[in-house]
Amino acid sequence: MSDVTPGDNTTSRRSALKKAAAAGAVGAAAWAAPKVEGFSIAPDYASAGTSTSIDVTLRLNGNGPGLAGANNFMNAAPSPAYTITQNGPSDSQAVIITAPLPGPTPATPVGNAVWTFPSGQDTDGPAISGGTVAFNVDGPHNRCRVTSSNTGWQGTTGGRPTLGNPVTPAPVPNNPGTFSQTISIPAGGESPYYNPASAINFIEVRIQCT
Repeated sequence: MSDVTPGDNTTSRRSALKKAAAAGAVGAAAWAAPKVEGFSIAPDYASAGTSTSIDVTLRLNGNGPGLAGANNFMNAAPSPAYTITQNGPSDSQAVIITAPLPGPTPATPVGNAVWTFPSGQDTDGPAISGGTVAFNVDGPHNRCRVTSSNTGWQGTTGGRPTLGNPVTPAPVPNNPGTFSQTISIPAGGESPYYNPASAINFIEVRIQCT
C-alpha cells in the first residue's frame, strides 16, 4: 500500500499547478514588447484639446495735428507681425492690414485676419467707424477673435486720452470659419462734445487665438 494519503496527493497537485503558472508568467514577461519612451502616433500639436496661441496687435497712426480747421487721417503703422496691403492716408484710400495666423509651424499660416479702416473719415474728434476685421480661420485654433480695441487721443483739455472701442462679438464656435467683427470709435475730447483741437494719435486692435 502507498504511503501517500489522498490529502497529500491533492497538495502535491496544487503545488505543481502554482509552479506551472509562475513559470508561464515569467515566460510571458520575457516576450513582452519593450516600451519606447516619448513615442506617440501623432505629433503633440495634433493632440485633442491642444492649440497654437496667437496674440498680435494691429495699429494705425494719426498723421496730422488735428487743429481747428484742419483734418486728421490715419496711416498703417509698420510692424513685422503683419503686412500692410494699403497704407493710406485714410483721406484718400482705405487702410488695409493683413495679419497671418501661423499654425504649429510658424512659417505655414493656417488663416489670416484682415483689418479694413474706411477712407474719408475725419479723425479729429467725432464718433467714426473703426472698420471691420475679417477672419479666415482654419485649424488648429479653437477660437480667434478681436479681444480689444483702443484709441489714443491728443490735444484734449480735460478730456480722456485713451478710450476703449466697442467691438461686435465673434461667433462661437468659430473654428474653422469665415466671419468678421466691427469696431466703433466713440467721440474723443471733452464730454459731451469733442474738442475741435483733439486728434487721434493711434488706433489699436488686438487679435488673439487660443
